[in-house]
Amino acid sequence: MSKQQVQVHNEYFDRAEERGANVVSFECSGCGFNVRTLAPQTENTVWTSMLFCPSCDKPYFKHAEKHSLEVSDE
Repeated sequence: MSKQQVQVHNEYFDRAEERGANVVSFECSGCGFNVRTLAPQTENTVWTSMLFCPSCDKPYFKHAEKHSLEVSDE
C-alpha cells in the first residue's frame, strides 16, 4: 500500500496517544506492520469493529477492552 496511508496512520495514533487515548497495537500477520488501534478507557466496556492494516490492507476483526485486545483475520 501507499507510504501515505502508513504515514497518516502513524500521525493519527501519535496524536491520539498525546491526548491520552488508550492506544493498543498488534503485529499484522500479513506484513509484520505494527498496527495501532483504539481501545476503551473504562472497565467493562467492549469495542468491536473491523479494521485494515494500513501497510498491506489485510482485514481484521477487533475485540478490544481496556486491558486486552484480540484480533482475528478469519
